Amino acid sequence: MPQFVRNGPIIPDKLVQELEDDRVVIFCGAGVSMGAGLPSYNGLVAHCYKTLTHPTPTDDKEWLWPDRMLGALESRYTPANVRQIVATRLNRRPTSLALHRAILRLSRLRRSEGMRLVTTNFDTFFEKARRGLDFGRDFQYHAGPILPIPRDDRAASWRSLIYLHGRLGGSDQHLVLTSSDFGRAYLTEGWAARFIVRLFADFTVLFLGYSLNDPVLRYMTDAFAAENLEMRSGQP
Repeated sequence: MPQFVRNGPIIPDKLVQELEDDRVVIFCGAGVSMGAGLPSYNGLVAHCYKTLTHPTPTDDKEWLWPDRMLGALESRYTPANVRQIVATRLNRRPTSLALHRAILRLSRLRRSEGMRLVTTNFDTFFEKARRGLDFGRDFQYHAGPILPIPRDDRAASWRSLIYLHGRLGGSDQHLVLTSSDFGRAYLTEGWAARFIVRLFADFTVLFLGYSLNDPVLRYMTDAFAAENLEMRSGQP
């Protein structure tokens, strides 16, 4: 198995081959943009509490559900106020885009034009980082809830950057921030759940920038459990 950087991780041969075959999709979380100067999801929640001068919860159990904490702020101060604070914090100039550029290079399709990349971040750092990189066609992106079908077909019909939870500069009401937003995206409306279930069916997915207690991973797990239950219930 190859090791591309001295003292770096050993990469499985199968993963390298699937990358060359355009079957790997990199799935990026807040940790990727933390290297460019943005906060973690918990850090963003804490920033909202501080900006609104609302007492920040100190119980560790409450911090297990930061999406609920943010929802409580929206109930108290209105969604418009909270989302403006979020947008202002995330619209800052990046301190470095080296990691974003490296990820873009890995996400570029080998056998066709374009790219395949998914992020749950709202910032537009990947768009800034793509300057100087040639993708062979116009740089395309889609933002939830309106998403393409992530199919692995010969025509490479999906070849764009996906803002799974919405994008800054669009409609703030479509940003997946609070527990209510997650519930709509993964459960009641389910557009995010449908996307990731199909994504995992057709591609090898490499997660970057997530922690084990990340709300995103928790909701994804619930979505897969619901999908498996539906499949089992439909069997004779």
